[in-house]
Amino acid sequence: MSDATNNLIMVCGASRSGTTMLDLMLGSSDSAFSCGEIYALFRPYRTHHFNPDCCCGAKPCLVWSKLGKLNESEFHAAALAQTGIHHVVDSSKDLNWVLDSNHWASHQDVPVKNVLLWKQPIDLAYSHWKRGRPIDYYRRAFLNYHERFLDLRLPFVTIGFEELVDAPEKILKKVCSYTQVEWHEGQEEFWQKQHHHLFGSAGTFKQVNTGDSKIRSKEDFPADFLAAWGKTAAAQGHDERLNDVISALGAADIVLGTPANPNAKLRYSGPAKPFWYYHHALKYMYQKRFPVQLSSAEST
Repeated sequence: MSDATNNLIMVCGASRSGTTMLDLMLGSSDSAFSCGEIYALFRPYRTHHFNPDCCCGAKPCLVWSKLGKLNESEFHAAALAQTGIHHVVDSSKDLNWVLDSNHWASHQDVPVKNVLLWKQPIDLAYSHWKRGRPIDYYRRAFLNYHERFLDLRLPFVTIGFEELVDAPEKILKKVCSYTQVEWHEGQEEFWQKQHHHLFGSAGTFKQVNTGDSKIRSKEDFPADFLAAWGKTAAAQGHDERLNDVISALGAADIVLGTPANPNAKLRYSGPAKPFWYYHHALKYMYQKRFPVQLSSAEST
């Protein structure tokens, strides 16, 4: 049985939503351990996943020399026991891993707090567009992730990325209260602590390594992006499917204090899982055998 104060915090979100940053903010508490996108250690699909470097810079890292030998299903519970901390923060956004982790934890008496960080469509579109992707790339990424996440019917709260960067201390306090992580002043400055997280945003990883950084507020959009964005259905308010998802996410916003499905049990607790789960599992089996390098868009 786990200590009542221990829990697993799953930081979820579509790619480019700031999950690594929130993971590290929570992990900056003395009572928490930020492990990054740990699923890639157990389910590698990129070449660098097979020879991971801890952000602490030590080779080998003493933390991962122990934790890296665990089986995936026991990782979170064992990390709580072996590190002596109360909270493991996992920003593995992969939904197969999110579902599996909730399932494992339910059988190991480890409470789970699912926190979904999301960007408004225009902000997510710009994040992808400035890395060379077409203007409509964001829509598929946004809908695929969030519709599937909602379909799992897990208990969760949401955080708007824009809210977090505009008022990091205020929002982080609320997240810490919800997740039961001990908050301290200046905790949002995640680069001040020596972390041991693996994988995640390359840009945020660099911030940790420098030991001196800042949280960037909302960027100004260039005119050519705004011109392209203005032609989309979302910009014109006509994308009903997108609007429905945004409404569902907004209803569980942590500022409102209304977590979604607070008493939910795992919908897929038995052998049956959603079709896309098996599709992803097959894809990762293939990618494990034939991994590829990060693209230039993914490495920034």
